[in-house]
Amino acid sequence: MARYLLIEIDDNDKAEAFMESMKAGKSFVTVPNGPEAREYTVVEIQARTVGLFGKPTKFCECPDQDQRAAASKGAKYGWRVCPKCNLALSGFHEPKNLLDPEGTPPAEKPFYLMARGLGPR
Repeated sequence: MARYLLIEIDDNDKAEAFMESMKAGKSFVTVPNGPEAREYTVVEIQARTVGLFGKPTKFCECPDQDQRAAASKGAKYGWRVCPKCNLALSGFHEPKNLLDPEGTPPAEKPFYLMARGLGPR
C-alpha cells in the first residue's frame, strides 16, 4: 500500500526549504529502537512530492455576506476570494496544486485536493 501524507508547515520559508529537500526524492527519518525509545535509527525513505497547496493565512472580514455568491477562484492558488478585498473566504476550497505545470489537463494531474473548513483558527 502507498500512502499520501499531507503536512502543514506554518512558516512559508521553512515549507519552501522542506519542499526543496523533498525534490531529491529522498528523506531521512528517525525510528525509535524499542518501546522505551532511548536509541534511534536513522532510516532513508524514498518519497515523491506529488502535491503542494497554499493555505490562506488572511481571510475576508467584509460585513456583506452576499459577497460569497460573487466570489471567484483565484488564479494563483485556487482559493475562493472576495471580489471586494481579494482575500480568501473561509469555507470550502479546491486549492491549486502548485506542482502542476500550467495548462495541465485535469485528467493528467497526479494529485487533486478538496479542502473544507479552511478558515482562521
